[in-house]
Order: sequence, then C-alpha cells, then structure tokens
Amino acid sequence: MKESQALHLLRHLLINQQVSDVQLLTWLSMRMNQLLMYMWFYGKGDRTPLQSAKIFGPAKQLIAKEARNWNAPELIKVINQLTEAEKLLKGASIESRQMVLEQLTLNMISNV
Repeated sequence: MKESQALHLLRHLLINQQVSDVQLLTWLSMRMNQLLMYMWFYGKGDRTPLQSAKIFGPAKQLIAKEARNWNAPELIKVINQLTEAEKLLKGASIESRQMVLEQLTLNMISNV
C-alpha cells in the first residue's frame, strides 16, 4: 500500500473501474484496522496473530507482508485520517470526492 503507484491505482479504480468512493474508503478502513489488530496481537507475542485478529482468506498473506511497512503510530494516524476523509466524503467539504481520496492516498504514501 505504501507504493508510489498507489495514486495511479486510486485514479484507475475511481475513473476506469468506477468503484464507489465510499466503497473504496470502507475497504481501506477495514484493511488498516486489520493491520492494526494484527500488529497488536503480534506485538503481544501471540503465536497466531493472524488468526487472533480474525484475518482469513487471501488477506492473511497480504496483511503479514504489509505489516512490515507500517508501525502502530503510523496506522493510528492513518485511521484518524480515514475518519476525517469519511466526514469530507459525506458532505463536509467543498473539495471533490476524488480530491479527498487523492490527498488521503498521498498522506498514506508519505506518512504525513
């Protein structure tokens, strides 16, 4: 997720694939929460952090790999930014919906 191509992928999903901005934000929120829970169980020394965090299916491999790119304070900050982006998407902004998601993506890449 912390790759420079993330902004291009976001635009592709929103414009070419016509994925709903709310659906995209919901997916990102869920994934970041999964990462945080995995890291919490891992940090506690849990023997099966993926299972304890209730992560199943293809996400099991992705979460374990992606967790190496994040630390807990970064994830908490991103989760807060996701909450703010959700508020903006639900009408508290004069910015375009795509611009809100692009700014969120840039923040996630650069850890702002």
